[in-house]
Amino acid sequence: MDKRILTLDDLSHLPPPIWLIEGLFELTSLVMLFGPSGNYKSFLALDWMLSVVTGRPWNGKPVLRAKVLYALGEGKSSLLKRVQAWSYHHKLSQEEVEKVQSHFRVTFEVPQLARPESVTNLLNDCKSANFEPNVLVIDTFARSAVGVDENSQLDTGKWIESADRLRQLGMTVLFLHHTSKGSEVDKEGNQSLYPKYRGSTAIKAAMDSAFGIIKDQKSGTVILRTDKQKDHDEGKPFYFNILKVLPPGNPVSHESIVLVPQSQQIDERFTSEGQLIETTINTLLTDSQFKSDKDRAEALTKLFPSMSMTAARTRISRRRKEHESIH
Repeated sequence: MDKRILTLDDLSHLPPPIWLIEGLFELTSLVMLFGPSGNYKSFLALDWMLSVVTGRPWNGKPVLRAKVLYALGEGKSSLLKRVQAWSYHHKLSQEEVEKVQSHFRVTFEVPQLARPESVTNLLNDCKSANFEPNVLVIDTFARSAVGVDENSQLDTGKWIESADRLRQLGMTVLFLHHTSKGSEVDKEGNQSLYPKYRGSTAIKAAMDSAFGIIKDQKSGTVILRTDKQKDHDEGKPFYFNILKVLPPGNPVSHESIVLVPQSQQIDERFTSEGQLIETTINTLLTDSQFKSDKDRAEALTKLFPSMSMTAARTRISRRRKEHESIH
C-alpha cells in the first residue's frame, strides 16, 4: 500500500504488528535498554539477540527468528567469550550453532545516527556483505552519538530521525544507554532501583518500548523492568541470577557470565527501595487528605522522582486491590 492518505478501511488492511520477542518488543520498533555501567545491559541484549537468532524462546516467550547486526563500541574483546558462554550454557544444537554463525554479525564501526551519511555507509556495508539484518543493536547510544548533546531535543531528534529511517527499512533498532548519575542513588546515598536514563525526554518519547536493568547491590539480583510500552501492557519485572560459565577447553581468562532466570521471582517489596515504596503507598492509601488515587500517585512521584506517573498509578491501584481482597 503506497497511499499517503489512508482511510480507516485502509488501516484495517494493514498487516498486524509482529512480536520479535512476545510481550517485549515488536519487529520494526525502536527499543531502549538502559542501566548503570556494569549492570549487565550487554549481557541481556546478547541473551535477547541470540534467542532471536536461534529461534529459542526467551524466558518462555516465543521469538521471531531473525538476523542481527550488533554494532559494538565498548568491550570488543569480551563479545566472543560472552557468545561462547551463552552457547555452551544453552547447549545449542548443530543447527542452532549454524544459525548463530550465519544470522549474527558484528561491526565495530558504530554508525553515527545523527549523521545521515553514516547510516548510508552502514547500509552499503550490509549490502556489500550480502547481509540484511532485521535487528540493529547499538552498544551504546553514546558511541553512536559522538558530538551530540544528549540533553538537546534538536540533537537527539536528528539521531531519532535516522533510527526511524532504519525502522522504515524494516529493522528493529535496539540501543543500550546509560543512566543519569544523579538518579542512581537517593538523598541518603542508598542505591536507587529506579534510576532514570540519561538525556532528553525526546529519547524515551520516541521509543516504542523501553526497559531498565539494574543489579540490586543488597540481594545480588539483576532486575529488568519495563519502563515504557507504547501500545501494550508493561507486564511484571524479570529477575535473574548471575552464573559464571567457562566452556571446556578454554583458559580461565575466557570465563564469562550468563543471566539465568530465577525459578521464583523476588517480590520487589523485599528489596531496599521496594520496601520504602510499599510502606509509602500504604501510608498514602490511608491518608484522608488525598481526594483521589491520582493525587496519591502525584505525591508518590514527588517522593520517588524516577517513577513515572503511569507506574505510580498502577502500583497504587494494585495495592488497593490487595487491601480490598484482604478485607
